[in-house]
Amino acid sequence: MDGRINSTRPEVCSEIAIVDWRTIYDKICIVHGIKVILDFNLAEICGYSAKALSVRTIKVHR
Repeated sequence: MDGRINSTRPEVCSEIAIVDWRTIYDKICIVHGIKVILDFNLAEICGYSAKALSVRTIKVHR
């Protein structure tokens, strides 16, 4: 390592948001009998745009 900061690594947020259970419950959909939260609803709960959440998910799973 040469001491440079890796600019491609996303910053980690240390803030914790309290989300009411009803907010999450209202976002749950049933698809083919399975309870799911759609990506744009999850992004809204987490404070991201749906596109940003997808990009973060892709980077994590590579």
